[in-house]
Amino acid sequence: RHSGQPSLLGHFRTVPSSSEVYPCMFEKAACLGGNSTGNKLCREGYEAMLCSSCSTGYFFDSPSRTCRDCEATHVTPAMVVVSVVIVVVGCALIFMYDKVKAWSEKWLNMGKVRIVYTTCQILATVPSTVDVPFPEPARSLFSILDLSGLNPLDLFAGECVNEGLGSYDTRVIVSTLGVGGLCAVNWLVFGARRLMPATSEQRLQAFSSHNSIFLGLTYVFYPTLSLAQLKGYVCVEYDGGDEGMMRLLKADLSIDCDSDRYQSFFGLNVFFTIMTQLIPIMYLVILYRARHLLHPPSKRSEHSQLRDRQRREQGHELKPISFLFEHYDLGWWHFEVIESYRRVAFISLLALITDKTLAGFVGIFMSSMSTSFYREAAPYHLASNNVLATVANQQLSFTFLSATLLRTTGYGDDAVGGSTLLAVNVAIIPCSIVASWAENKKQAKAGEIKRKFYEKLKHAEAEDKKKFDIAWTGYTKHAADTGNANVVDRLEANLAALDVLVGGEVVTSLAHPESLASTIDGLMEVAMANNDMMHRIVREIVEAMNGWYQQGPVKKLERVQEKCDNDYMGDFLKVIDIV
Repeated sequence: RHSGQPSLLGHFRTVPSSSEVYPCMFEKAACLGGNSTGNKLCREGYEAMLCSSCSTGYFFDSPSRTCRDCEATHVTPAMVVVSVVIVVVGCALIFMYDKVKAWSEKWLNMGKVRIVYTTCQILATVPSTVDVPFPEPARSLFSILDLSGLNPLDLFAGECVNEGLGSYDTRVIVSTLGVGGLCAVNWLVFGARRLMPATSEQRLQAFSSHNSIFLGLTYVFYPTLSLAQLKGYVCVEYDGGDEGMMRLLKADLSIDCDSDRYQSFFGLNVFFTIMTQLIPIMYLVILYRARHLLHPPSKRSEHSQLRDRQRREQGHELKPISFLFEHYDLGWWHFEVIESYRRVAFISLLALITDKTLAGFVGIFMSSMSTSFYREAAPYHLASNNVLATVANQQLSFTFLSATLLRTTGYGDDAVGGSTLLAVNVAIIPCSIVASWAENKKQAKAGEIKRKFYEKLKHAEAEDKKKFDIAWTGYTKHAADTGNANVVDRLEANLAALDVLVGGEVVTSLAHPESLASTIDGLMEVAMANNDMMHRIVREIVEAMNGWYQQGPVKKLERVQEKCDNDYMGDFLKVIDIV
């Protein structure tokens, strides 16, 4: 198109001397068309290149892909409710973490909650990734889902509070520093708690709580920060007429990529990006260092090994990092690292694809592959979580397919299409609730069986004590009748002397002295060298009491190593029953 010719409705021309006409970013909703150029082509509330930025007094509403008047709608009731919930939950996690966790474990399965939350985060980005507005009532649903990113500037339309927050570079800086500030506040509160008088157990509990909150913050904000930061590198060229080509930031076409302002932001954004992308690596390092406790070599059944790991989760080494692995199966102890990159691929990398139709097809492919992965690999230790994750990714496939069809053919751009999208994407919530209810019912049943078993065990112990008392009375009477009444006195005297020898302190942990062996192989050699002597002494005691003695084998090295790893946190000297 030559200069001087009018721009079509939904199209934009930069200056009169430019021969290029570009489709507007928000099409007819933003661009009027006509003989004008620049901002004169934009509807009220829009400005800058392609009418892609919101004017002062307006904010960008992501689900509807429009600029809206701050005076009318900059803080919606939904935003206020969500924000209040976030503040309340955050305070509860900091000051009542253990009570909140106990309540959630009783009434919710947090593995399912995380699956639903992750799915909502990905779904919220589909309209912008494929660059298509969904029809009502799905549009309202996705407006709510958009809050799952938990970006304060999006929750409260930051540009309506301060004009400077409408600029993309400022939003990235404020969002990144805001998340960093939340993490800092969490650790400052922990530092304050450390200054208060407390037992070692209470200090460990405080560290576990605050470390879990820190890991939770990185989990929630990692994908959205990645998206914001990565968009800060994508510049595109536009015809500036006589002034030549212009390089503008695609995420905010009001920012010139050749300006000093952008160059300053670029350097800072590189630092932010590096720090953010270290989050999954931090996960991997933390988990790798604890791998000997997460999945030690063992020939026991998977169920037994998982039960052992869940018992070790209460220890000082695993409890602070249980957020990263507690829902995953033994062999998938590192899965949170993979899941983090999967989320970033959906939320951040897909959004960087220039061809939005291609982005839709890639989204369909990725969600289909994720469906197959969760179905076949089953990374969660609960089967119901694997089923829910599979269903959630089928839901993603359907949503990406619907968005792609809307973009390419317009199919489904009506109330029926919007209602179908709404129904499919809301279905995961009752599915997760029903699955959680069934899981809790199953656990409650298992707990009741265990309770009844322990009741029987206590009854059996009481009966055994009665039988022992009867037997002891018979033995003492027999001793007196046979002229050996002093046997009981000698026994009590020997026990008193033993108490003096070992002291009155209750022994809670037994171990070989460190001088006995420096390695597990050395311990096995000592056991073999003393095996015959040990059996000879015990045999003499048993046979002197008219007993029959059968010698058992020495424990194998593999079993000793397994007990060392599973029961004694790697301390082989605590394995005292080798012979």
